[in-house]
Amino acid sequence: KIDKIDKIDKIDKIDKLRAKKQAQKQRRREKKAAARAEQQQALLQQTEKAEKKRKLLAQKPKREQKKGGNASSQQFQTLGRGVQIKDIAVGKGPVVRHRKKCRVRYMLRTKSHIAGKILDSSQNFAFRLGKGEVISGWDIGMEGMRVGGVRRLIVPPEAGYGNRDIGGGRGALLYFEIELLHVAP
Repeated sequence: KIDKIDKIDKIDKIDKLRAKKQAQKQRRREKKAAARAEQQQALLQQTEKAEKKRKLLAQKPKREQKKGGNASSQQFQTLGRGVQIKDIAVGKGPVVRHRKKCRVRYMLRTKSHIAGKILDSSQNFAFRLGKGEVISGWDIGMEGMRVGGVRRLIVPPEAGYGNRDIGGGRGALLYFEIELLHVAP
């Protein structure tokens, strides 16, 4: 009788342990699922925020077209080598400085910021400012920009690609719209 009772007790203990382990596994699965759901929700919110920002940026040029075409050159500030800049949105993050690594989203157009043919664009382009990794017009025009900001640059040939034709004609002005995404500390 004692052996049977011991066996039953052992079986009960084993069953309880199994049930406990299954409950623990289930709680871990639920935690992981909840964490995944939170990550997906955060990513969705971030994507929606970026989409809203993109739509707002896309609407600004349309408003400018209705007012009469390009923004006039009086609204642009001229810097060294004839590079012209205009802040569309001033960021609230850290300022990009000389020799700092930064990441940008940009679009290069011909003829104007609004109606020109898109020659090049990137959603995540990284370089060091002031080290000659990009055209000198970028080195000049991006300094002092804040993370989250959007700036338009008009780069003359002497600060761009010179007399080479990159799709807009020999010696054409380059119209960039740049959003600063990140600056390395």
